[in-house]
Amino acid sequence: MTVATSVGVIGITIFLVTNSALSLSFLSDQYAAATTDAQRLTFLAAGQAVLTIYQVTGIDVGVFLISIAILLVSAVMLQSNTFNKVTGYMGILDAIITLSYYPISAVTPGSIYVLIGSGVLLILWLILVGRRLFELGKIRP
Repeated sequence: MTVATSVGVIGITIFLVTNSALSLSFLSDQYAAATTDAQRLTFLAAGQAVLTIYQVTGIDVGVFLISIAILLVSAVMLQSNTFNKVTGYMGILDAIITLSYYPISAVTPGSIYVLIGSGVLLILWLILVGRRLFELGKIRP
């Protein structure tokens, strides 16, 4: 679990640091406030640069590491009696589907559907984990 937590924290950190949503929001506001075409072109070029960086750097590495962490945590869940097998297998299935995105995206443009399916499984997995943690919180020794 220590390895899984470390990998997950590194993945989340990389994901958040390289996420361009806040930069694009700022540039969008600046573009809307621009009064000349030259200013608009400057902000448009800056936005394109941010999008280029977004597509070739840390987001994929962050998602990859987070998926590895989910895979490791789910494998530990299968070894314990705390979580049921459905929760463990759902996490493993989610991680495998997310990790399959990378080879699939190399051969087909419809690979976004893989991430959508993975996102749905991730939400279900998190609901199962959260529900069990709430149950465990109610148990008093």
